Amino acid sequence: MSKQQKTEWDERIEEAFSIFDRDRDGKISVDELRYLVREIGYNPTENELRDLMKYADKNKSGVIEINEFKRLLQEQDKKLMKSNNRDVLKRAFQVFDRDGNGKIDAKELQAAMKTLGDTLTDEECNLMIKVADTNSDGKIDYMEFIDFISSNSRK
Repeated sequence: MSKQQKTEWDERIEEAFSIFDRDRDGKISVDELRYLVREIGYNPTENELRDLMKYADKNKSGVIEINEFKRLLQEQDKKLMKSNNRDVLKRAFQVFDRDGNGKIDAKELQAAMKTLGDTLTDEECNLMIKVADTNSDGKIDYMEFIDFISSNSRK
């Protein structure tokens, strides 16, 4: 993330913080937190609200300060990104698994790659299957697909 992007992100977070800091004291109290979560469509019990405050209030001051608010949103953003990545990978697997049986064979791999504009030979498809197929059944199941994609994205 570039400094300019980070600055823009910080500005948006600070703007959101100021909206929920209704009394403008630079802190979000339990009452302001209750308002915040209700505004986003959630009606927490008092125990849930107390737990959320305890989780967000890292320095145990009884209020959420701007740095704690930023940290909380960054954590939620990371969780959302992981969730979105899982959804993207699941949809990608479904594109390859043309017959919907939960496994990708060499013919499905070859057809999907052709659709994506990359023509593979039978030999190349078989090699890809062999590399990704950890249980040696000649096909790639969803977990093998995830492991294969994940291991190749780290390189």
